[in-house]
Amino acid sequence: MQAGLEVPVRLCVTDLDGCLLDASGRLPEGFFETVERCGQRGVTVCAASGRSVQGIKKVFGPASDRLALISDNGGRVFIRGEEQVCRDIPRALWAPVAALARECGGVHTVLTLTEGAVLDSFRALSPREAQELEKYYPKWSPEDLSSFTENAVKLSLLYFGDIEREILPRFACFGERGLAVRCTAPIWIDVNRADVDKSDGVRDLQRILNVSPRETAVFGDYLNDLSMADCAGWSFAPANAHPEVRKRFNRHIGHHDTGSVQQAIRLLAEGCLPPEIRTEQED
Repeated sequence: MQAGLEVPVRLCVTDLDGCLLDASGRLPEGFFETVERCGQRGVTVCAASGRSVQGIKKVFGPASDRLALISDNGGRVFIRGEEQVCRDIPRALWAPVAALARECGGVHTVLTLTEGAVLDSFRALSPREAQELEKYYPKWSPEDLSSFTENAVKLSLLYFGDIEREILPRFACFGERGLAVRCTAPIWIDVNRADVDKSDGVRDLQRILNVSPRETAVFGDYLNDLSMADCAGWSFAPANAHPEVRKRFNRHIGHHDTGSVQQAIRLLAEGCLPPEIRTEQED
């Protein structure tokens, strides 16, 4: 028998890669049925990702408008297809990051714009890198970022190597220059304004939808998800989550490949608390 919730959950916010999606980047079977069921019970389902909004919509297709969306690590917020918030980075802040990236072998710089994305044309892409870029940025074009003048929603660095040890330390200095620099996946670093992260997007939705933190549940697996735990009564980490996320979030569920996130969302919508599932190392 499932334990009941003292306070009903009205907002479920889930990360995508390594969380809601399986290892092949696919939605769990019956997901849109789950969204429909949640809507009938007054529960809003939100996809929160470091991806651009175009990258998120590539996953959900036309059904994207049935969800709330937090894209670019909190840079943009949408409800049923309507943009509610956009927090961009002035060129004066992102340009030095792009310049330093040119000095780092194997690093590619992507700027997310309100419409599409641009890749610094300074360095050619390998087929493997092009495939990875297309997954998250389906609408991109090459640009010489040294002369590109627009503001950006987010700057991202792609590197096939030990990005946490080899690349991240070189960009840590920008944390003192008005930017937040975070590893968001084993081969990606995302750069946002220092006052922007996924928790800002969650708080935006709570304000707009009149939902309290106690009525909010979040799901995440990687370091850019950590801040969401600060604004939610329930925070769920799948078995595959980064150790820091497992430590910070207050509940543990099964591996993302088993559809554990969708299962938990269904239970929450029904007023039930998903069972705690811990790994052998944590027992």
